[in-house]
Amino acid sequence: MSDKRDEILKIGEDLLRQNGYNAFSYNDISRPLGIKNAAIHYYFPKKSDLGVSIIHRNLQAVNDLDSKYASSSALARLKAFMNVYVESYKNNKVCLVGALAAELYSLEEDVQRELKIMVKDTLAALTNILAEGRKNGEFVFNETPRTKALLIITNMLAALQLSRITGEDDFSIIEKAILKSLKG
Repeated sequence: MSDKRDEILKIGEDLLRQNGYNAFSYNDISRPLGIKNAAIHYYFPKKSDLGVSIIHRNLQAVNDLDSKYASSSALARLKAFMNVYVESYKNNKVCLVGALAAELYSLEEDVQRELKIMVKDTLAALTNILAEGRKNGEFVFNETPRTKALLIITNMLAALQLSRITGEDDFSIIEKAILKSLKG
């Protein structure tokens, strides 16, 4: 990947996660890079191309994380998964899914489709971690692994958004409660 393309992706994602997909334009990306909008259009002819690429980049990060921790305990894998949200919290950003879900019906069809794939794959990865952890005795919970995964993802996603409003350490409280809920 070219450095310029990567810079465009990073700034685009930052803007998306800070302000929302519909709240930024190519001009908001070109200004800090000191380039013309045409340079962005070279890499991403349409905004939906940029949106899809941002989703792919994040899905690849989830897959890389899953591969990196594949031989680790379920608890270590879960903490690595949750750390993605922790880093977002530290950088005052909502998660990509939360940012895009809020605008789902105004997104282009290809962005909607890729977002749904990302959610499906992320949910499957977390479900597998939880199923393995329950099977080997690391986790205790009554729900199905998929239901517990849904509860974790929705709690982390909402915690990022809510903590922006409350200004409190609610994110950390929710993170700790999730881990405690897995002890039975």
